[in-house]
Amino acid sequence: MIETYQQCLQVSVHVVTIRREGYSPCYCVWLSDPAYRGFLEDVGLTPAKTKDRTLGPLKLPDEFFRDFFRGVVDGDGTIRIRTDKRRPNSRHLEVSVPSVCRPFLVWIRDTTTRLAATEGAIYRRPWLFVLMFTGSKASRLLSWLYYAPDLPCLQRKRVVWEAYIQQLASSKRRF
Repeated sequence: MIETYQQCLQVSVHVVTIRREGYSPCYCVWLSDPAYRGFLEDVGLTPAKTKDRTLGPLKLPDEFFRDFFRGVVDGDGTIRIRTDKRRPNSRHLEVSVPSVCRPFLVWIRDTTTRLAATEGAIYRRPWLFVLMFTGSKASRLLSWLYYAPDLPCLQRKRVVWEAYIQQLASSKRRF
């Protein structure tokens, strides 16, 4: 994911691995390019915004939002197929993005509603908020996010989406 990030933005970053006992390694990106750092601060990303819980709407042109949000899903989000325990043959798609900053999730929800014609719901959890798209809304969202076959993305998440589409297609052929 970090390599894709560097290729897309044509920047070189320093990657630091943080290891804590009992946890998987965490990879952090250190930025040293002053121009790139200035650009990120201009759009609203400054150091410790998440830690300080002050991340809100970003100054991002609509034309870049779709690719930005795909990166958010790749980085912090989840794409999964859930099975209803009451109906073992039923499956539904779910896309979720957690954040401690509710205003950031509200901005994403409002922007996806406006640009992709699909609206997610924000739920409060003990330590954070989760923006969730389920069922046909998740399907519509992922169709919009993966608008071309050769997009930079985290392949393991895209595979879940593609498997869901294939499953839908094969179930429709049976009827």
